[in-house]
Amino acid sequence: MHFQSLFLLLALLPGMSSHADPYQPAREKARKLASEGNYKEAFEVFSTFLEKTDLDPAPGADDLRMTLQCLQNLNRGHESDLWREKVATAHVGNWRMLQAVAETYQQAQHYGFVVSGQFERGNHRGGGKQGNSMERDRVRSMQLMAQALPLVGQEPGKGDRA
Repeated sequence: MHFQSLFLLLALLPGMSSHADPYQPAREKARKLASEGNYKEAFEVFSTFLEKTDLDPAPGADDLRMTLQCLQNLNRGHESDLWREKVATAHVGNWRMLQAVAETYQQAQHYGFVVSGQFERGNHRGGGKQGNSMERDRVRSMQLMAQALPLVGQEPGKGDRA
């Protein structure tokens, strides 16, 4: 009888592993690279899967935050809005990722410079007019939350919807 139970368990294991996160190895590699200070390489690895529509939103939200932190550490904070919008577009049907993007707008650096009519976050060398994006970021965050709200009700179960 025990042999049959063991055989059944071994037969079920491959099917159970198919539900594993396919991006976990890349995620671990990117996080290790970031923790070692290799922000450029970490950013490149994060960017290979962050826009994938089948990304698990729980670790995906942390991945987004870490990607934005890598950009900040590389003094490429002016690219952060582009990444936020790429993720929001890729996950237009996922309220958790939209919420994560909205939260990063609220936590973003709200100062920068207007250069050639475009706002760039953070410090800028070579001219431009100093600007503040706090209200713009608040509005964009609210837009994303409003976009996510109808999706919350479509999810079965209660979970962390509240």
